[in-house]
Amino acid sequence: MHMVEAVLAESAVVCPRACRADLVARGVLQVHAPESADHSRMAQLFHPYRDLDPGWADLALVRLAELRGVGCVTTLETTDFTAHRIHGSAGFQLEFLR
Repeated sequence: MHMVEAVLAESAVVCPRACRADLVARGVLQVHAPESADHSRMAQLFHPYRDLDPGWADLALVRLAELRGVGCVTTLETTDFTAHRIHGSAGFQLEFLR
């Protein structure tokens, strides 16, 4: 399962540190971090979704999908994330961290 660092940090609410560390160590979760060059694109991605008021974690997941072709991501969001699109067209397959 793919996720970004921001989602990993947010997951503290539902998944204790030891559990998260184990999932990462075993390779169940592949954690990606946006690079500095990605931040401007993430800021641009905000505009099409501004009515949803997307969080930085959502924007980082969309950017991850654009860069790496990842269509299945792990998130905590169950409401607005289904509206996000990869390159403006393809939707995501979501894995919910519970």
